Amino acid sequence: MPITYIFSQVFAFLWFIFLVLSYFTKSITKIRILNFANAFCLLISLLLLNAHTGIGAVAIGMILPLILTHPYFSNNKNYTIVHIVLLLFSWLAMTVITVFTYVGWPSLLPCIAFLIHSYSLLQRRAIVYKYMQIPQCFLYFIYYVKISSIIAATAEFPILAMLLIGIFTDLKRNK
Repeated sequence: MPITYIFSQVFAFLWFIFLVLSYFTKSITKIRILNFANAFCLLISLLLLNAHTGIGAVAIGMILPLILTHPYFSNNKNYTIVHIVLLLFSWLAMTVITVFTYVGWPSLLPCIAFLIHSYSLLQRRAIVYKYMQIPQCFLYFIYYVKISSIIAATAEFPILAMLLIGIFTDLKRNK
C-alpha cells in the first residue's frame, strides 16, 4: 500500500472529525470555520488520491466560508445581492473546474455536492445548513467509493448519523 494512500486516509479521518463537530455547532460562523478546517483536511486527502474534480470542489469550498465569515459579508446590508453574486461566481468556477477535470460520471458527484454545499453556506439558520448536508452525504459516499477512499466512504455513515443527531438536537433546543 503506497504511503500517499495511507496519508490520504489519515487526512480523511481528520476531515471526518471536523465535519462531525460542525454538526453539533449552533453558530453559523463557527460552522463556517469548522467547514474550512474539514475542507483543508479533505483537500490534502484528495490531493494524495489525485481526485481532481473533488480537489476543485473542496478548494472553492474552502474559499467561500472564509469570505462569508468576513464582517463585510456577514453584516452587509445588501446581504442577498452580495451572496447571490458570490454563489453564482462559485458555481461558475466549479463548472469550469468540472469541465476541465471530467473523467466520467463520478466527476459530476463532487460538482453537484458543491452546488448544494455552497448554497447551504449562504443560509442564515444553521438548521437549514444541516438539512442540506443530507444529500451531500450520499453523493460523496458514491464518489469516495469510486476514488477508493475507504476511510472517507466509510465515514459517510457516521457522518449522516451525527448530522441527524445534530438536527434533532437543534429541533429540541428550539422548542
